[in-house]
Amino acid sequence: MKKFRLIFIGLIAAGCLISCKKKQEVASHAVLTADEKQRVETVVMQQLPFETFQSKINVSLMSGDKSFSVNGSFKLIRNERLQVSIQPFLGIEMMRAEFTNDSVKMVDRINRRYVAESIVAYRNTLPVDVRFETIQALFLNQLFVPGERDFTGKDFSAFKWRTESDGLLVGRLKEDDWFVLNFFLNPANVLSQTQVASRSNTHVVDWVYGQFQPLGGTTFPMKSTITYHSGERRIQAELNYSRIELDKKINTRFDIPGSYKKIELTDLVKGLIK
Repeated sequence: MKKFRLIFIGLIAAGCLISCKKKQEVASHAVLTADEKQRVETVVMQQLPFETFQSKINVSLMSGDKSFSVNGSFKLIRNERLQVSIQPFLGIEMMRAEFTNDSVKMVDRINRRYVAESIVAYRNTLPVDVRFETIQALFLNQLFVPGERDFTGKDFSAFKWRTESDGLLVGRLKEDDWFVLNFFLNPANVLSQTQVASRSNTHVVDWVYGQFQPLGGTTFPMKSTITYHSGERRIQAELNYSRIELDKKINTRFDIPGSYKKIELTDLVKGLIK
């Protein structure tokens, strides 16, 4: 069961902290000729419009020479709440995690324990202001600036942009004394990859998007490949969405039985990565 819980480590790490550059498939758009700012504005305009997002998911995890996959569900209320539920056996929930701008909650139904903590204290210890919107943007293929709600045209100047010979447009956040944030826009003006890393490269998350399909008047990546590096440890997860529903009422009830033992988030993470 420990292997299933490793999935959450990759997702948590992705929100906090990538560094090997890879090229991603080009979505089926016509290649646009535009300057760099116009290309970025095109990406922003093509971001998925929604108020609620829910889908079934399949997560495949590769660690060393071992791999396995589990099914689950993903629920998101825009700029408010995100839930991931892991259900490996006939729809029986094994774990659930919930992120908001103020708190993180996790319940481990196998070991009858849970985490429920404010994230304000963690924010004060991190070199970058990690917000709920950062987690949301990573899952939903969006540009973002740490500490801000939505990426707008004024945020273009916060990045250094360069166009490579193959048409790939790379944006690097200028204020990166403590961390590194890179966006990669393919020649079809689609965000194909996001990189986040600690400045020393001791923690690296690489989020690559693929299998773009029409959704909500734009295109959306039905597959994400998430790679987390820390020292010699390397964990890769493949996230596949299916049966996506937009703007429908969703149930985000999060029950924790009174008999479960409360533990600290740091203890949970340490136990899983041993």
